Amino acid sequence: MSYKVGIVGAARRHQGTGPFIARDLHALGHNISGIVGTTSSSIADAVDSLHSQFGIQTQGYESLDALIDQQPIDIAVISSPPDTHLHYLQQALAHGLHIFCEKPLWWPSNTSREYSSYRQQISAILELARQQQRYIHVNTQWPYTLRDFHRLYPSAFAQPGMVEHFAMHLSPQSRGPQMLVDAASHGLSMLYQLVGSGDIVDIVVN
Repeated sequence: MSYKVGIVGAARRHQGTGPFIARDLHALGHNISGIVGTTSSSIADAVDSLHSQFGIQTQGYESLDALIDQQPIDIAVISSPPDTHLHYLQQALAHGLHIFCEKPLWWPSNTSREYSSYRQQISAILELARQQQRYIHVNTQWPYTLRDFHRLYPSAFAQPGMVEHFAMHLSPQSRGPQMLVDAASHGLSMLYQLVGSGDIVDIVVN
């Protein structure tokens, strides 16, 4: 089955997965109906880049609403910066779309001020998706690659459910507090795959 897809954040300047998600969905036979960017110049660059690199012909828009008005879609891909995810999640569900979202699902721009409402807002979004019978999928690679890692190194995790110590070395391009946003979801997705879902308590950042 072929789906019509809209991609928010299809450009790649320093980092970002938008172009590669577009490439892979296109290769699977889905139609990249439109992309959303922030400025006319960045949108034009992204449209040209997708065409020259991957043979994707698409249109660019400055908002998700504008894209949907012109190009009805089935799936919204959200690969813009994390602090914009909440806005696009809400917009996509308002239009009844399935969502493929880059990790993390959402990260507040001002953690100290907004974190208290984080759980409530995300819970409301997930509940609305459940009611609409729409899928929200977060793009985390470890649940899919860990099985192959086990095949290569069968003794690495003799008892996957009994992890007592965990370390992951990462080198994000960002610096300062933004490094946590770029890196934390990698470790968390690996841990959830190894030991299952649960609550994270007693967090200490050194």
